[in-house]
Amino acid sequence: MRLLPFKPLTLFLAALLALPTSASADVIVLDNQALPPELRLSGQCGVEISGPIDGDTVARFKDTFRDLAAQPDAAFEAAGEWGLNVCLAGEGGDNAAAVDLANFFADRKIGTVVGPGQTCTGPCALAFMGGTIDYPTGVGPLRAMSPSSVLGFSLDAGETEQSSATAYRALYEILTAGSISRDRNGAVHSVHRRFPIEVTLELLRNTGGPGFFIDTLHKAALLDIALIGVPGASLNAQGLATLCETAYLLNSEMPLAGPVGRLLEGIGQEISPVEPVLGQNAFGATTFNFSWGAMHPIDCSVLPLDPGTYLVSTGDISSDDARSRVLKAYNGLPLSTGLAEVGALMDTITQ
Repeated sequence: MRLLPFKPLTLFLAALLALPTSASADVIVLDNQALPPELRLSGQCGVEISGPIDGDTVARFKDTFRDLAAQPDAAFEAAGEWGLNVCLAGEGGDNAAAVDLANFFADRKIGTVVGPGQTCTGPCALAFMGGTIDYPTGVGPLRAMSPSSVLGFSLDAGETEQSSATAYRALYEILTAGSISRDRNGAVHSVHRRFPIEVTLELLRNTGGPGFFIDTLHKAALLDIALIGVPGASLNAQGLATLCETAYLLNSEMPLAGPVGRLLEGIGQEISPVEPVLGQNAFGATTFNFSWGAMHPIDCSVLPLDPGTYLVSTGDISSDDARSRVLKAYNGLPLSTGLAEVGALMDTITQ
């Protein structure tokens, strides 16, 4: 394995933590009542943060949240799936402040949203990664974006010198931003893949370049980002089969090779083009058998949870090992599908 020389890593971290800051972002209350889970999951927000994020932004948001939570009968903290979503938009700012904000989002179970036509890059994207909700089954991510929004992690190469200890501590803080949270019973949880190492490696390869933008279903899936504004729908056989393929690829946790975002374009072609065998399991869920490559039969079951949401379980037919994940109807499109194409292609996979 080729190791990166220390100086590029130091410059990368220096750039990440010392980007120039302009005027602070605005913090605007849109709704002073806690939102029920169905509105949170649809992308509705109670607070908007718009502009470059810095320390003053974080302080004002924390004060705003504490004022909201102090209201009589407020349900902003320790209220399960009820709570607050924050809509984010902005470019530039301070990444250290953004990491602080991401940690606060995770600790207070605050969801994050990038709305239609909005841009959230650099520090804004780091803060976005802290979006969290307290489900009955445990703490999980609540991060959502519109297919028409722009969400990206980008860097500028800098020359600020840092010691090795400072550099690696900074890298640790970035990778773990918003990753620790407490559930409704007070138990500490590490939120799965809050900020995947693959994204950081991509940025390291392209310091000073265009950055890493969430523009395909694959990239959104890597960061557990849901899409809002895509109508729920019942999938046809083609959509259900692709849903199984998508679940298998995501559940397999294959190591990334080459630039992030192009991994599955070739791998997807390894799925057998033969139409999967349709069936039904003992619980009434639709099941499929399909093949991975020339041989290696895969078992998949698809259970509708509500319109447009499916519980998909995949595993090797020759073993009892199966893994499950919740996917949306739009995941019936290939993982390489661009977000801008999702709306136009939904008719091809729905009944």
